[in-house]
Amino acid sequence: MKNIQKNKIINTKMWANTPVYTTVLMCIVSSVAQANQDTNWYLNAGLGNVSGSRSVAQYSKDLSKNDITVTHIDIDNNRMGFKLNLGYEVNDSFAIELGYLDLNDVKLELTAVVSDPDLFIKDAATVHPHSANGFTIDTVYRYDFNDSYDLSASVGLFKWYSHFNTYDMIKGKALSSDNRNGLDLSYGLSGGYKITSSFSLLLTWQQFKLGNDTSQMWSVGTRYQF
Repeated sequence: MKNIQKNKIINTKMWANTPVYTTVLMCIVSSVAQANQDTNWYLNAGLGNVSGSRSVAQYSKDLSKNDITVTHIDIDNNRMGFKLNLGYEVNDSFAIELGYLDLNDVKLELTAVVSDPDLFIKDAATVHPHSANGFTIDTVYRYDFNDSYDLSASVGLFKWYSHFNTYDMIKGKALSSDNRNGLDLSYGLSGGYKITSSFSLLLTWQQFKLGNDTSQMWSVGTRYQF
């Protein structure tokens, strides 16, 4: 006898921690600004669209390796993420940034025909989409075209944390959970338009490694020079 199990795999994160990290960065910035009003410190923030690299076909292929026949699969892999960075200009071209990044939640919902529901739950929980939050450190090279426009390239590390929950949507109960973390490479490009001597608008593209997966983020933001 075959059973039909419908599970929703949700990548969630500890949103309650976000204000704490943000507050710490803001306190650092405030202390620096009070100590010296003319420094090499700056603050940038961004909000934008995040997407993952894996497709529906790839998830189906991974599940089929474990003899799971997927009849329906749906991925909500586009979401809004945000970042907040504190930067220090070493010289006119190079800077170092320390920040907090949240790539937001990813959802995977699937229906499958299986002979062993418990095995299906175990296997499905290992094929979840990836997202994360955590801390970043980047080395930034900035080139000024003129007094208004600049282009930046960054390479750094992302210390990320993820929490995954698996739910049975038919019975409406949690089935399993998993915590993961890692330290992976990140890089990006950013174009800036200076509105005043201290304030700029930014358009940024970044890519982040999350274990065997990657995510990219297009964001708009601001940079404030102290």
